[in-house]
Amino acid sequence: MLVGGFAAVGGVVTFVVLTVSAGMPALIEQILRSVDDLRTWLRTGPQHLSQGQLDQLSGSLGRNRGALASGALSTAVTVGEVFTEFLLMVFSLIFFLAQGSGIWTFLLRAVPARFRHRADLSGRAGFTTLARYIRGTAAVAVIDAVAIGAGLAIVGVPLAAPLATLVFLGAFVP
Repeated sequence: MLVGGFAAVGGVVTFVVLTVSAGMPALIEQILRSVDDLRTWLRTGPQHLSQGQLDQLSGSLGRNRGALASGALSTAVTVGEVFTEFLLMVFSLIFFLAQGSGIWTFLLRAVPARFRHRADLSGRAGFTTLARYIRGTAAVAVIDAVAIGAGLAIVGVPLAAPLATLVFLGAFVP
């Protein structure tokens, strides 16, 4: 069962990475079109910028590319940290699932003997409530992710599958 969980997580990560890699050319093309549309809007829209002003703006972005790259690097570091924290959470979860009753018994030893039975009952009731909440949330998250992913794919949004995966994972954040 444990190996199957790792295989499922590895499969999801592989799927997301392959989908992002496959969708990257379309995303770059869409970004380039958006930049052209932005330039046209800046020239013809309410700003009415001249070509010289656009060139100055482009030059300013070029001069500050180090700061922009630094911001992108810090974002990449943050994403790496979040991924590492996720792996640590999965590792801890495996131990809690494998040795949960032993950990619970160990924790109950800290409760005075006369309250131990009540603490055990309330802890088990709390765990049951949490498990039911997670099951319900997971059911709704799957439906939402499939519906949103299908909608994004129908509209033609690049990287619809990774976005749907983020919707699924985001559903567990209260």
